[in-house]
Amino acid sequence: MTLDPDELDEIDIDVEVCSQPHDDKIREIIVETLRSVGKPLKFAELRRALNDRGYFVGEDKLRSMLREMIADGTLIEFPDGTIGLPEWIKWYVPRSDVKRVKPMNRYRFYELYGEFAAKIRKMGLPVAEALSSIRYLSEKRDNVKNVLRVLNSVTQGEEDSHSTASSIL
Repeated sequence: MTLDPDELDEIDIDVEVCSQPHDDKIREIIVETLRSVGKPLKFAELRRALNDRGYFVGEDKLRSMLREMIADGTLIEFPDGTIGLPEWIKWYVPRSDVKRVKPMNRYRFYELYGEFAAKIRKMGLPVAEALSSIRYLSEKRDNVKNVLRVLNSVTQGEEDSHSTASSIL
């Protein structure tokens, strides 16, 4: 369908101009959105939730904002790749059906979970509880290693003293 230029004057067009909020406002909106949803969200779920609330943030902008917020501790990335508020670490049980997670901020991710992210997902415990269990077991393992090291050095010392005594005789 082609329009005659004279007909264009008769057409009523409503144009809505939107501007993207400032970075600080976006940060507030992200935290507010997560609080209103009440649970950690995957990136796509968070973007959809923001769009549903009328905040249209570009994918790259949102990703970089989330990286910054995770780095400064405003948000936390859980072992299953969901993003939430740091206080949720006490009760959130990560999804166990996730095979591999590419962290948003890998330095912060590995600082929190080390190489145990996959194990934490499979434990079926809240993240904080799983982390404390892993730390406890690691400490026990280190204590056992130290005891074995001491026992080996003591037995090694006894063998050395026996060999020294037998060489003197």
